[in-house]
Amino acid sequence: MKKILGILLVKKLFVGLLMVSLLSYEQKSYAQAVPVANFVVNRAIAGVVQRIAIARGFAANDPRIVATMNGIGNSSTKLNVVSTVAGVGLTVAGAPVWLGIAASLGVVALGYGITSWVDGPNGREEAHVYLSNTVSGTKLQVDAPPPPPLVYTPPQVSSPPDVRPEAWFLAVQQGAPLYRSNSECYADKACWVLPQAPDPMIASFRYVFSGGVELVTNDLEEYARWFVFMKLTPHCQPEFGYGCYNSGLTRVVTVPNSVGQIRVNIFAWHSRTGSTQSNMQDFGPMDVYYENAATVVGKVGPQYYTDGNDVFTNLPQQIANGQITPDTLARLVDRAWQLAAQDPDYQGLPYSATQPVQYGEAAQWANENPQAVPRVADLLSPASNPGTQAVPISPTVSPGSSPDPGTNPNPTPSPSGDVNVINTPNVNVVNRISVDFGADPGLMAPDLEETPEPYAIFEPVFQSVESFAIYGIPNHQSECPKPSFDMWGDPIVMDGHCKLLDDVKPTLFTVMAAVWVVIGCFIILAA
Repeated sequence: MKKILGILLVKKLFVGLLMVSLLSYEQKSYAQAVPVANFVVNRAIAGVVQRIAIARGFAANDPRIVATMNGIGNSSTKLNVVSTVAGVGLTVAGAPVWLGIAASLGVVALGYGITSWVDGPNGREEAHVYLSNTVSGTKLQVDAPPPPPLVYTPPQVSSPPDVRPEAWFLAVQQGAPLYRSNSECYADKACWVLPQAPDPMIASFRYVFSGGVELVTNDLEEYARWFVFMKLTPHCQPEFGYGCYNSGLTRVVTVPNSVGQIRVNIFAWHSRTGSTQSNMQDFGPMDVYYENAATVVGKVGPQYYTDGNDVFTNLPQQIANGQITPDTLARLVDRAWQLAAQDPDYQGLPYSATQPVQYGEAAQWANENPQAVPRVADLLSPASNPGTQAVPISPTVSPGSSPDPGTNPNPTPSPSGDVNVINTPNVNVVNRISVDFGADPGLMAPDLEETPEPYAIFEPVFQSVESFAIYGIPNHQSECPKPSFDMWGDPIVMDGHCKLLDDVKPTLFTVMAAVWVVIGCFIILAA
């Protein structure tokens, strides 16, 4: 019995120690940063709508402008609950962002998405963000301008390394960026005359050919062109049994594989012309496909992202800071306006499919408000206040507020830019705005004449029409004409009409009075 009690006591102690250890265990949690709503996109849409309405002839205070903004806000609110588009999650830390609304509107369409301006090696260049079909599913693809090209110093090679010219020798003569491989080229090989390959950590596309020659460049198109040359254009010496090859690049694509790594696929063509000496068979253009045709080092070439969290965390700062182009802004406003106008309760400005929002209209607003143009990073911010789904569209909206959209044709710029408080009546400032009108000129108040009595004002009018007040028709005698003539010696007098007129005289008098009144009215109205 004591043995059993001892075993039970040991079990209780073990369970107690286990519970204490669980309570004392330090658990670490890593929370992803939640994007902050800045409403830059909300204000930009409202600003473009106002500018378009005024340019198309609507008054700045037309209530339909406000109704248009409310309609766009209502339709965007319905899209704000959509978290995925074509299988791509477009929320960040569980919060819907503007990128999801833009995708639902079709702005982030396959092959034609968001375009932004970034600083590239050749000045201001375009970067693109759009949905792309890949072997591992639909991804968000980001195309950025290539970085500055790697500096290549061609070697001094005066003659072919052997009787049969090597492909790399012909390529180097034409400017190909070929190096000696750090792992496969040695001093006793012909490739030793090539410069040493760049640091393996430098972002680039790479491939090692037979003979220890390595192709290295960060320009995808350049890489594919020289890859095809090295593969399909090696020699042209029929007397040694080698035919003449012609080749060309068709296209090059990059896709992510199942583990997220980028692979390069190259499509090309080639043909061959033989000779009587070599007895080689000719053939026409043939399609050639190279899969996994490069080793991709670092972030170079198109980048792929699985969802909004991936973009928010890993998007290069160069792309995030790029302002969207007027073309993208115009398409965003046009699609949002078109969707809002389809609502049966829509009361805003009419939307015309034959007159969509144009590049120039968005560019005009962007030129007037350069600090208010949204960046790509602004599309990764929520379109509504925390805890709500309502999307306010207004030129003055700010986080935590739901203002009346108003009709100010010059919307407030982004909080990150300079704010002109004179043109922004709802800005809360400490010191009141005052206007200096200069020194007092000392002018006296003007003397006002005494106001005359009403009768004195109208007396000249009464005097001018006084003669008409006493006008009357003068009395006169008239007699009905009675023509007479003799027939066969007897006088005949025609007075029957006089008797008839005397009988109808009262009626005729009334009728003719009415006729003269009507004629007088026509004369007065026609004057």
